[in-house]
Amino acid sequence: LDAEMSTYSKVVKDFRQNRQFQQLCLFWQAAKNLHGASNQTIRLVGDAFDERSMSATDSMQSGSESNTTANNSATASQQSTSEASAPEVILAIRTMLAMYFGDFESGADNAVKVYDYAVKVGTGTVSVVIGTFYCGVCCFAASSPSKQKQQKYRNMARTCRTNLKKWVKAG
Repeated sequence: LDAEMSTYSKVVKDFRQNRQFQQLCLFWQAAKNLHGASNQTIRLVGDAFDERSMSATDSMQSGSESNTTANNSATASQQSTSEASAPEVILAIRTMLAMYFGDFESGADNAVKVYDYAVKVGTGTVSVVIGTFYCGVCCFAASSPSKQKQQKYRNMARTCRTNLKKWVKAG
């Protein structure tokens, strides 16, 4: 997987498809996290992508090029920091990772932050349906009837369930 992702990320970068390059690196890092190749399970931090660099635009403007994966992923972060959806995409992927790794409260926190934006921007795409499922699972699992904070998770989980049912009925 790493060899193919490295090859195709270089091709996408050579064609100056900056947004696609960033997305490829984000999902590549998510795959690495799922395979245990990163010390972080939920955060996108590793040799394919480092979400911490998303806010470090000044240090990345130097423009030094290298063929290493880490420099390619840093370039992806640099090229897309101006894209408004980059933080939301990271939160959506972190929600998915949180569900897989059983950190439902972190996933629910991310879901509450990103869900409305994702539905608004991604309406009509399969990723919204899948993301709604991840958000709903995390929110239902993190909610508990006794805690005040958990009420927002229950509300979000119900919203996810309602939307999924609506989309199933609509076909």
